[in-house]
Amino acid sequence: MMALTLACLTSLPVSILRLWPVFGDSGFPSGTPTVGKETLQRAKEPENEASNSEDVRYPMKLMIASVLFVFCVSCSPQQSSRTIDLVQEFPWARHGDVISLDAPLGSFGARPFWWKGLVPSPDPEVVQTFADAKEVGFRSYFFERVPARLVLEGKRRQGQATSEVLWNGRVIGRMKLTPEWTRASFPIPADSVSIGENRVEVKSAELSLWRHFSVTQLVADGAELEVGSARYKPQDDSVYLPFGGQLVYPVELQGRSRLAFRVEPWTEEGAPALETGDWEGLVALRDERNKLVTESKVTSSGKHTVELPVAQGQAALHFSARLGSAEPPLPGQLGLKLQAVRLEDEGSTAQEASQEFQLNPTGANVIMISIDTLRADHLGCYGHEKPTTPYLDELAGDSVLFEQCMAQSPWTKPSMASLLTSQLPYSHGVLDFADVLPESAVTLADLLNEAGYETMAVWTNGLLGQEFGIPQGFRKTLLLGNHLTADAVFKRANLLLSRRDPQRPFFLHVHLLDPHMPYNPPSSFREKMYKAYGVDQSPWPEGLDLKTHQQLQQRVQSAFLKDEKPSLTGSEEASLKALYDGEIAFTDKCVGDFVQRLKKYGLYENSFIVIVSDHGEEILEHRGLGHLQTLHPELIRVPLLIKYPGSKNGGQRIASPVQHIDILPTLIDNLGLPLAPTLEGEPIDLKSPSQRPIFFSVQAGPDAIEAGQQDHSYLEYAQGLRVGDWVTTRRLAGTVARQPLALYDLAQDPEQENNLFFQEPVRALHLQARLKKHFDPLLKQTSREKLKIDRSGLEKNLRTLQYL
Repeated sequence: MMALTLACLTSLPVSILRLWPVFGDSGFPSGTPTVGKETLQRAKEPENEASNSEDVRYPMKLMIASVLFVFCVSCSPQQSSRTIDLVQEFPWARHGDVISLDAPLGSFGARPFWWKGLVPSPDPEVVQTFADAKEVGFRSYFFERVPARLVLEGKRRQGQATSEVLWNGRVIGRMKLTPEWTRASFPIPADSVSIGENRVEVKSAELSLWRHFSVTQLVADGAELEVGSARYKPQDDSVYLPFGGQLVYPVELQGRSRLAFRVEPWTEEGAPALETGDWEGLVALRDERNKLVTESKVTSSGKHTVELPVAQGQAALHFSARLGSAEPPLPGQLGLKLQAVRLEDEGSTAQEASQEFQLNPTGANVIMISIDTLRADHLGCYGHEKPTTPYLDELAGDSVLFEQCMAQSPWTKPSMASLLTSQLPYSHGVLDFADVLPESAVTLADLLNEAGYETMAVWTNGLLGQEFGIPQGFRKTLLLGNHLTADAVFKRANLLLSRRDPQRPFFLHVHLLDPHMPYNPPSSFREKMYKAYGVDQSPWPEGLDLKTHQQLQQRVQSAFLKDEKPSLTGSEEASLKALYDGEIAFTDKCVGDFVQRLKKYGLYENSFIVIVSDHGEEILEHRGLGHLQTLHPELIRVPLLIKYPGSKNGGQRIASPVQHIDILPTLIDNLGLPLAPTLEGEPIDLKSPSQRPIFFSVQAGPDAIEAGQQDHSYLEYAQGLRVGDWVTTRRLAGTVARQPLALYDLAQDPEQENNLFFQEPVRALHLQARLKKHFDPLLKQTSREKLKIDRSGLEKNLRTLQYL
């Protein structure tokens, strides 16, 4: 390799030199000469004065050519081998084929495994039936069809009954429930298992309590040996894999690869030794479609190397520990011990993309209008068929429209903190209702203050108050009540603009609350939208009040707990959407009036105008009503318009996904200001938008419970990741029973209706590994500053905003 490099360094500069006449002394093309024998001869044998002059420059050209070559080599894509320690890199390897519950059955962490008829009890270890539920249901999840065992433990409050137990709709046995705790076990053959979700149902279970539900994988049909989880022991850097179990690692193949590892039997001290023939290890490689690519057996202890086929892209490595015979192992014979599991390959080429940014205007104003609870697909410029946003649609003609802007969270506090700091929620620490943005945070207002801007904010929504630290950095702040409508808010904004220093650029941030529940638009907009939705007789001819909206939410949540369709009539659902759109239409008119005022007073042309929302709103798309409770697109996808000074790039639409945390650095960079080191977003390049992964999350609820929320809990604990058109989510806890793991292909399923997690296990494995690698360390490190809760004040605020 060294010899080859030296040969290149000595020969290629001459080759570059021979092409020099094409470019002339200036370095730019000088006509279209022919490079042939005569040209090469002149370079070698000068014959006249001109050639002698050329010869004098030859050493200089040779030196420059050499430098050019070295520069080209240093800047060209490079290949390098790599070694990845899979155990260290992916401590979140998938264990086995069954996703099991590892939280108390009555806790919030068990909710993803509830199916129907269940509500919390005063004991966090126990769950109870819904008031009028006749049966209860649980859920389990499988990657493969494998034999399993179902174990249930429950009792009745009074009396006794014999209940049928069903697996995926088929009776698998009966269970006698008495006032004493009773445990029952049921074998599940592999051919009864469905890949993905499996449902357990217990009939005649009214007035019952439950404290145990588990589904565990068996080694084989009829066998009594349950498969445990693999365990990693850092003290000897080993992974202990039980018989019948498996480990699945995500790998990114980049050419020729090999797998190296050590293996030896795993037994308890004093147990009979596992001899050759008693066990076997299986190493399998599956491609991104989960098809088997290659498989190797290991039957002896020691170091092993498995050559993998030449391949590119995502794959999954499966390690399995199996018994060498049909006989069960002797006591203390546990499985296999793996060490030094490393993937080695030749590496791949990588080339950094250049960044170009469009503008560097000096002294341009910045106007940001954030509209609470505004989902993107209810704007005309985003494809909505109802006449909600004629004024924003007109503004979009002067703006860059981002078709796929992702909020960092599905509710206001963490989302707005991310928007104003360009930090993810687990970085700035604003996750729950009482969390406070620390004074050390650097906000957009802080950065523009340093640049000499006059900074002003006019906000509604009490969750953005001074006590929570969100407005820090603004020199002038008007925090208005939750009841003020957009026209009143803009009046205050106009007043601040009229009193500004005309010699300084300004940053004005306006936050509007109108589309937030309860929906109660002015009568003209209400009637316009009732007509658009074909609502002749609405159950709410005067709009919704807080009490009615809360009753609707409770009805929807109750139906979810019973696994029933939302108990809203067609007229009620259409009226809800009409009232929500009426709030949007009214807000749109107010924004339009404000923009016209900016034009009238000469403030439109030289201003950035940002239209964005903190989050969206669900109206039964995934059987819910409101926000905070999921990470689906109706809550996470938000509108984003950026009007650049001079309406530069007006009318351009960007299809690549961007996120809230990119807005601040985009503005700062286009203003020609330095990017603060605290920023986690990056400037948006309109010519070549980034394909970075986008992380979003929600972890909220306990503060609301402490503030007085007793009748129904508003809690959600979930994380999500988007890479290109693929989205994966992980749900750790929540108010209602939703699936714990999900994978969606937005190119084919933009509404996220078809969960592909178990149909695309390799892709799911890779994305979940990235999600866990990002979030799991943060869950342990996040230090959050809490507001000492004023129960009465916070409860009143939360009730006004419909969180209680």
